[in-house]
Amino acid sequence: MAEIQRPLEERVFALKDRGVSDEEVVKLLISAGYREGEIKAVLDSYVPGSGMSVISLPAPVKEEPDGFSGEDRVNPAESPNVPSKTSRKESQKFPKLIGFIETVNRAVTLYKARAAVLTEIFLIPIAALAVSAIFLNTSNTATGAAHLFWGGISILVYAASFVLFLIGTMAMILAINKEGMGTEEAYWESLKKASSYLWVALLVFLAFLGGLILGVIPAFIFGIWFAFAAYVVLDENQGQKGINALLRSKEYATGYFWVILGRVLLLVAAASVADALIGGVSALFGSLINYMVSVSLQLILVPFSVVFIYSIYSSLKEAKPELISKPATGDRPFFVIMIVLGALAPFFLPSSIVSLLHR
Repeated sequence: MAEIQRPLEERVFALKDRGVSDEEVVKLLISAGYREGEIKAVLDSYVPGSGMSVISLPAPVKEEPDGFSGEDRVNPAESPNVPSKTSRKESQKFPKLIGFIETVNRAVTLYKARAAVLTEIFLIPIAALAVSAIFLNTSNTATGAAHLFWGGISILVYAASFVLFLIGTMAMILAINKEGMGTEEAYWESLKKASSYLWVALLVFLAFLGGLILGVIPAFIFGIWFAFAAYVVLDENQGQKGINALLRSKEYATGYFWVILGRVLLLVAAASVADALIGGVSALFGSLINYMVSVSLQLILVPFSVVFIYSIYSSLKEAKPELISKPATGDRPFFVIMIVLGALAPFFLPSSIVSLLHR
């Protein structure tokens, strides 16, 4: 218990020293995998200023102690020890995020606690996709009008499974964010927020396409910046809508681009290796066994991936708790232009591809 309590004390005391309310501390750390009772017990023992001594930070002048990395944030205008001409990039430091191993541990803890409901949620779009595959197989073996009929049914069911996948992803995020939420409640809540979520998803997609017009690298950067937009719009503490969700996601990702990228790539690599190894072995037992194993593996990998990204998101919230009470900011006109470019992408990208092929 002492090994667990020590880092919990560090986080609670550091957040309190930065002016975060008890309620927000509880919400932040519950999302990080700690239990409410443990958090409140540590809050009861908090003494103002104790966070600095616990994590051995130097006594600040007016800057905020960071509590998670041993680094401090310094405001050049307030600290006489920093030259006034120091650039913003040089003077602004961000707390170090928790390590990859701890991120995985948090994700595993959250996944274990919510595995049953997450699996139930994801089973619904998986089942719809399986039905679509059955209809498609029937269409392939049929002829004439029957071929067209079953083919049309397959397309309709596939479209429905795609919509269910989006709603199911929403439901999983909501179920992770709210302890005790069941499958039915998660789906009902996701339907209530579907319009906001789908609008943000569309804006992210269009911004990505807009970046793609500028080049692969801008699109890649946008993908990292806006990776948490869906989590922001569904987070009861954030509730940002439209482009505000994109701006807030970028605010969280700022200063952590390479860290986020590294962790996402490690997740993708681990999932790919697991899929290749397990899929390769199951293929030896026939196509039916291989298909069943593949579906079973996706029932684990997809929900865990959602939990893993949520763990990164919650660690970013811990590192920047001040954003919770502030409106989203950023270069709004620039991203509006990118979104408009994305809407025009169907007219730009084909010609770009053709020109590349003729070089």
